[in-house]
Amino acid sequence: MIVIICALYKEAAPLVKALGLRSSENWGRFKVYASDDILLGVTGVGSLASAIFTSKLLERLDGTVDFLINVGSCGVTPIGQERFAIGDLILCHTVSGIMGKRTFHPDIFFQHPFQEGSLISSIQPVAKGGESPFKFHDLVDMEAYGMLSASEYFLPPSRTHVLKVVLDALSPSSVTGDQLTRLIEDRVRELFVFLENIRCVLSKMPFQKNLGEEIKGPFTSIIHKAEELGFSKTMISQLKGLLRYGQLNDTAKRYIIETFEAESIESLRSKRLQKRLLRELKDRLQTIPIILSSN
Repeated sequence: MIVIICALYKEAAPLVKALGLRSSENWGRFKVYASDDILLGVTGVGSLASAIFTSKLLERLDGTVDFLINVGSCGVTPIGQERFAIGDLILCHTVSGIMGKRTFHPDIFFQHPFQEGSLISSIQPVAKGGESPFKFHDLVDMEAYGMLSASEYFLPPSRTHVLKVVLDALSPSSVTGDQLTRLIEDRVRELFVFLENIRCVLSKMPFQKNLGEEIKGPFTSIIHKAEELGFSKTMISQLKGLLRYGQLNDTAKRYIIETFEAESIESLRSKRLQKRLLRELKDRLQTIPIILSSN
């Protein structure tokens, strides 16, 4: 099942209509809409509400969730305005929280047409003049960090994504609910195609849960070698996500093994080169079509 989390019904309404979702009962104060293979939840504003709903949902659905996506709106910071405009749809490669100590890096393996950017979740709406804590990030929202904080106990980073439509340039009070809905409506077709691509990939994976299973076979030696070479915990987590993908894909498996065999052991002691290797691996794997492993 694919789960979509939105903070507001004004964000969710275009998706509910486009996907033909129906109201689902017995979710307490949360509004939930569902079909056979997609569930959309409206959590309310804020990371706490998002985290509570995410935990409740993933516990209740008990391992049947294949993919989790936060779809919503955001503000764009001064640095983000150099690349993004109102109405742009952004896939977030980095998510931080103003009150949190963690930074999340969703593993983006699916090919997509979106721009990518960094996002930070605030505890309150951010207006011009108060953006100083957010100056190193492109985008600001209030929910994504809460969803990822809760989902990390249930799903690997390769199965969580954050998609944001730029709503304002840090002037939230100037935007109406109808304007928000129209901005999402303008991007519904792209969101629908992206969801269909995920559906297609998942339909070819009768053993999808292998994405979260233990690393096996020749990849175990790669993990051990990375640990010996001093890869950080964050980099080890990212590497495991890449290797789990490789376990399902013969082409990806060959490429990963060949890449590590070609690298000098001594060169990989450099943090800079370790990061470069992971970045290049991820970029290459995004271009490899889904062809499931025969093993």
